Amino acid sequence: MRPDWSQLALKRWVAHAVLYSRVSTLDRGTLGGGESQAIGMNDAGQDHRRRTEPRALNVSSLRRVRGGSQASGYFADRVNSRGTISTLPEAWVCKGNGSDVWIEPSSPSLLSGLSLTAEEVAGCKSLKGTVTLASPAPAGGAYVVLSDTLASAKVPAYVTVASGATTARFSITTTPVSVRESGVISAALGSTMLSQGLVVRPIGVKSVTLTPTSVVGGNPVAGKVTLECKAAPGPIDVRVTSTQPEIANPSDGIFTVPYASLTANFNVWTSAVPAKTTASISATTNAISKSKLLTLTSAAVVTPTSLRFGSVAVGQTSTSLNATLTNKGTAPFFVNAISLTGTYANWFVYSHSCPVSLSAGASCAITVAFRPSAAGSKSAKLSIATNATTTPLSVSLSGTGL
Repeated sequence: MRPDWSQLALKRWVAHAVLYSRVSTLDRGTLGGGESQAIGMNDAGQDHRRRTEPRALNVSSLRRVRGGSQASGYFADRVNSRGTISTLPEAWVCKGNGSDVWIEPSSPSLLSGLSLTAEEVAGCKSLKGTVTLASPAPAGGAYVVLSDTLASAKVPAYVTVASGATTARFSITTTPVSVRESGVISAALGSTMLSQGLVVRPIGVKSVTLTPTSVVGGNPVAGKVTLECKAAPGPIDVRVTSTQPEIANPSDGIFTVPYASLTANFNVWTSAVPAKTTASISATTNAISKSKLLTLTSAAVVTPTSLRFGSVAVGQTSTSLNATLTNKGTAPFFVNAISLTGTYANWFVYSHSCPVSLSAGASCAITVAFRPSAAGSKSAKLSIATNATTTPLSVSLSGTGL
């Protein structure tokens, strides 16, 4: 049966004479009446002629060429992927595999490498591939045929290595999957085919954000999970966990990101802590996890943490300075004791207005003054003990007697 010449030409991009299955020889092409003829001969020696459009193919000084042999200077034009003609004054050879026939440069560069920018990618993400030739591509370039075995991945039909170049890059696009899919991306040039494995996996978590990232224990924290891509091919379940659920517990252990949504929100409930501590909040879906560190602090806070009185005459009392104790928590705490400590504690005096129980959000002032007994620089500490902290809060005190 006579082959479909035009389809075969387009299929092989670089086909010149629009050959047919199992062609082994080519004979002279003639130009006449504004038309050209490409004459193919099958194994039985029978001619198969294909008339082309006027001036669609220019065959000059064509001698008989056996398949796989060199045809120097014969083909001045080639059919490209758009079905138009472009000049290619180079030597080409006829190739066949028993079912298809095509034409290649007589001295093609060998395909020596195929690499991908990733071995595993989330379905919805793109990646790049690179083909490498052992030597520079000839004039007109080298056409490397691409293929893949994954239903969720797509590669272009071919990539062109430009004349004189040894590499070319191509894009690989993927679509969302519900289960992991493994396959290969392949590149072929002549009789050489190279492959690289690729895994397309379900969409995972891209990031976890917490607002704020440092909080007084007892106050809530707003969390947000962002996926690598919008949820697909359906809604995606996300599990949120904490390394210290007793003090930082996500409100929703498992929640669903709706189809076509990129983010979802959750809350973290915290408890009062007696000292600064941290908890890691993690979100996981499809075996892909991301974490964010949350810092929890005590409800009892004193500011500032140091009072400097400067120089004061011996026997005189300095101007008073204040330290403020604040309850930043959500429940009251007890103020157990306020005192001065250190070797020179008696060089300082204090007074305060703090109640036995300081309500949530409330503050009280502690007033301190420096009264040197002799010349010299001295220091002490103001200590504030509450049931909100395991160790007393402290304020450093310093002054110089003159």
